[in-house]
Amino acid sequence: MKNNTIDVMNPISANSTLLIKQLISKYNLNYLVDDRWNYASKVKANTPIIKQIDPGKLAKRVPLNTITNPIKIILLNIPDRIKNFVANVLTDKKDLSVVEHTGENDIDITSVGINKYSTLRKYTSDKYCAFGNDSNDLELLAHAEKSIWVGGKNKELKKLNLNPDIICRANNFDVANVINNLI
Repeated sequence: MKNNTIDVMNPISANSTLLIKQLISKYNLNYLVDDRWNYASKVKANTPIIKQIDPGKLAKRVPLNTITNPIKIILLNIPDRIKNFVANVLTDKKDLSVVEHTGENDIDITSVGINKYSTLRKYTSDKYCAFGNDSNDLELLAHAEKSIWVGGKNKELKKLNLNPDIICRANNFDVANVINNLI
């Protein structure tokens, strides 16, 4: 947010948006698509992310075809039989950043170079401490002065040679203890 307006760094290109919408349609995929403010979604009621969609009721759910400049797309609960195919099609697009969630059949999609770390760096060059629990946090953790991984070991941590300063269990008590020890 800048000057009380949302600052979109780099929306997903029109060509890639069209491709993703075609994949959604062809394979009847579940999705969450964010634009500058509103969102489109097709999410199963038991999907954990449903609690995180607009908890403040500030945005409006709109039809997918009305979103032309998405800033982030999450494909949810992709069937095993097509997950690798969908991931490969998206990864072949050089203008996209594709993050597959560990142990889930979800894929996060943004424009290349857009992630939590690049967004933080747009607003500050200060040192920081970062908490993360999934593949889309790895870039932020890699550059942190102190990084805390919340949850069990992750193969992505090894693949990127990322050694967090602290690994804690994913429960409120352990996270609170880590925060208290940092203060």
